Amino acid sequence: MRALAPVWNETERRLRAPVRIALTALVAVLTGAGLGVALSTLPAPSTPQVTVLASTVLSAVAVGVGVGVAAVLLDRRRLRGYGLALDGAWLRDLVAGVALGALLMTGILAVSLAAGWATVVDVGQVSGRLSLPVAFALVAVAFVLVAVGEELAVRGYLLTNLAEGLQPLGDRAAAAGAVGLSSLVFGGLHAANPSATAVSVAGISLAGVMLGLGYVYTGRLGLPVGLHFSWNLFQGPMYGFPVSGIDLGVSLLVWRSPARRR
Repeated sequence: MRALAPVWNETERRLRAPVRIALTALVAVLTGAGLGVALSTLPAPSTPQVTVLASTVLSAVAVGVGVGVAAVLLDRRRLRGYGLALDGAWLRDLVAGVALGALLMTGILAVSLAAGWATVVDVGQVSGRLSLPVAFALVAVAFVLVAVGEELAVRGYLLTNLAEGLQPLGDRAAAAGAVGLSSLVFGGLHAANPSATAVSVAGISLAGVMLGLGYVYTGRLGLPVGLHFSWNLFQGPMYGFPVSGIDLGVSLLVWRSPARRR
């Protein structure tokens, strides 16, 4: 078995963490690609909100299949081992995360308004044929899927396996390394977003550190899922800022920056 030592952990009786991570990513990518090909035969979505929802459903299914395969065949652990122990503590973390995300994004808006970087000029805007409540609801559902899918993939699955792979460094070093590496991956996954820059990728990576620390300190995904969801919700459909460079076509507030006035 020595020849297999680089890829096989004899003590744990499973593949080593880097191999498990690579195989899980491959399953998720192939699943997403297959679903993408199948959906490409359907009529194009009629509104930007439906487009966003369709793409998030595809991503969430791909992540779910990838992590499900990993849990059963590769990691050999239950889904609760990825921070999905849905109990009272998990729900309290979720509520706290939602409140924190809303507070942080509201603070950013307040600073922007106070500094004159933005001015609210209207209330309620939607593009496409849907009503404002329906468009808002579709985007909100999409952000639920984004938060659950990305947190399960990056924090629940990737960070957990990275921490196990780095365990020879000690508990604290393994946790710190896993948070750092998973946050870099999180930023890198957003590098292809519309109008993405090195600064925006770095900012998302730093947000990944915050989300990762929430997972490490609680051992549950409730806090990062809630924070991720409300940050996107308040940034986009609530306050009208682009989310990951994407204009969602619906917002409760319509604002204008000095640059837009010229």
